[in-house]
Amino acid sequence: MQNTQTFRALRADEVESSYELYRQVRAWLRENEIRLWLAPVPKQKFEERQARGELFGLFVGKELAVILAIVRKMPSYWQAEIGTEAEWWLETIATAPSFRGQQLGRLAISNALAKLSAENVRTVYLDCASGFLPNYYEQCGFLEITAKEVLFPSGNKYLLSLMKRPLTPNLGGVL
Repeated sequence: MQNTQTFRALRADEVESSYELYRQVRAWLRENEIRLWLAPVPKQKFEERQARGELFGLFVGKELAVILAIVRKMPSYWQAEIGTEAEWWLETIATAPSFRGQQLGRLAISNALAKLSAENVRTVYLDCASGFLPNYYEQCGFLEITAKEVLFPSGNKYLLSLMKRPLTPNLGGVL
């Protein structure tokens, strides 16, 4: 019997498991010397995102396989490129180690895009560490707009790629 896949907003009682998934992926990134999430996202941020309805998960059966956040914001470091108005962003996209290689990250992104499209959102952004990630997100239909070094309050400096995905409202963002 094949496990069903369900994408939905996470409940308050699922914040702990989503944060643990994030911590596992962050540890893997560090072990593989991938410069991403150098400063940890505090658990409180996950709790706040969940309370605002921004924290989502893709479940395989009853297991949380992928997390991501859908947020409306405008990072100050990208204002010169896209303006000062708040836009829709995908953030903190992470696949549980036991589910890697199954295209579930791509499926979660596709579901997030479909959700936003159904809400008449026309454009979604994300930023990621330059390297292999821009190529991955291009395979999900995102276009790289630019890349630049960004200095964060933590003192960490990243070469980030700004990615944009146009959507067709009400037709879904499904890949």
